[in-house]
Amino acid sequence: MSRIKNRDSDHFSRNIDISTFDKNGRCPYFKGFTFVELFIVLALFSLLSLAVYATFVSGMRMWKRINEVTLNQRRALLGMEKFAQEMRQILNYPKIGLTGKSSEISFPALLHDEIIKVTYLVEDGVLVRKEEGLADVLDEKEANPKIKTVVYDLEDLKFYFAYQEPEKEDYSWKEAWEKEEGLPLIVKLQIKTKDGQEAQKSIVIPLT
Repeated sequence: MSRIKNRDSDHFSRNIDISTFDKNGRCPYFKGFTFVELFIVLALFSLLSLAVYATFVSGMRMWKRINEVTLNQRRALLGMEKFAQEMRQILNYPKIGLTGKSSEISFPALLHDEIIKVTYLVEDGVLVRKEEGLADVLDEKEANPKIKTVVYDLEDLKFYFAYQEPEKEDYSWKEAWEKEEGLPLIVKLQIKTKDGQEAQKSIVIPLT
């Protein structure tokens, strides 16, 4: 029995080289992480995480900015198209007539077989549409018009009116129009939103 134990002890001793251990009984070949090494790894990981987070936040801000610009531009274009549709339904009705200035325009239009007066104007950076019935306009009553917001967050809006001068081939433009002048040939709308988006639309008047 003792012979077997001695044989096993000899086998264990032959597999382990005692000279590899230092005086404190530690083997340098099986050394773990030191505190400094662990601290460096954690610092590098923190820097990498911070860089990834900063990139993610920057990307989200850019996406939000692009989405807001696209939404504002869509609203502006839809509002301009609504205005253009009504301008194409304008009537040559002198009792109301078309009047306009740089930031306001009024004209007669046909809505559900009824003549109405439509006004587009800017109030506090917002393009609004006002609708008045024919009876209220002719009787000059102080009725409450129907008001609807068309475009928000406007920085600038201008109307231009085109007319043909004698002996000139090109159109001439001006920023004001009186109903005694009849109907202009073209009405142009230019807008600029607060986020810097610009757009314009020209509407050819069907009646002259």
